[in-house]
Amino acid sequence: MKKNVIIILVFMFSINIYGFHKDKYYQKNFGNIKTFVKTAWENYGSTIDVELIGKLAQELSERLSYKDTIILEFRHDYTTQFPPLTIVENGNPNKIYLINEDLQYIKKWQKESYKFKNGKSAICIRQLNSEFDIWNTLKLIEYCITNEFDSNLRKSKYDYPYDDFDSKIDEISYFGMETELIRTITQSENSALLAELKEEKIEFYSDKNINGYYQNGLYCFDSSKLKFKTETLSYLTNLDKGVCIFNSIDTFVYLSDTVQNQKVHKLDSEGIYPFYSYGFNIIEHKQLDSGIFIRRAGRGMKGFVFSEENNEIIEVIEK
Repeated sequence: MKKNVIIILVFMFSINIYGFHKDKYYQKNFGNIKTFVKTAWENYGSTIDVELIGKLAQELSERLSYKDTIILEFRHDYTTQFPPLTIVENGNPNKIYLINEDLQYIKKWQKESYKFKNGKSAICIRQLNSEFDIWNTLKLIEYCITNEFDSNLRKSKYDYPYDDFDSKIDEISYFGMETELIRTITQSENSALLAELKEEKIEFYSDKNINGYYQNGLYCFDSSKLKFKTETLSYLTNLDKGVCIFNSIDTFVYLSDTVQNQKVHKLDSEGIYPFYSYGFNIIEHKQLDSGIFIRRAGRGMKGFVFSEENNEIIEVIEK
């Protein structure tokens, strides 16, 4: 019976790992701020950044006494195939399209959404990128709240990564703020208000007696034994007793309520997908004698057995 349970679990995990994976879609409201994000895996640092942007944007709009809806739409390009794209518009507060629609049809879907906004417009900031810059997004929000701007028709050169269309697409059209103005805003220094917000402590993680918060541009994690701070956050991988904090795509620090020595671990594993943990060896389909199995999502065939008690990688398994 135990063997059958293992086989069923392996099959369930294989659905996610070997070609059946679907992108995930999240929608969260923070007061008058509506955030939408589409990504491949839920433990990317970029997903956490969207939450931080939403919380900080709520605080920003409250400080500026702005109560109207603000739409923040994020399409996470985890494959890094697409050139970055930012669209800032006075748009329909009830419509999103960058997440779900092909880029060549943006103008068409914008026009359709304008027909049904019933005179209501909202600040809409839509981003396609492999990473989402927290403070550049907040600069754009602050500018849009305090200044009027035009959502005129734009044509932009765009190196489209797919070649399965009848004709090559090297330009896209959309309604939005001038690209040069967006660049000027994001390259400017933080305002006094944003500088104040940067000092605030914004919580984003609480599990296994570990607290994670963002402050002064740093991702901070506190356990009862250790504190860890990093300027970058690639992934978070929960284990049984603690969490692996990846500050790059292949290095992490493990924190738990018992670990007393901070140690940086380097995983010899190429790829762009985050790491997940399992209670058994999913490569060889067998139970572990000890430790937790850590493996990058996707099709790679290398895994690592990690000891939470010793804060150590104890075995590398490769097929």
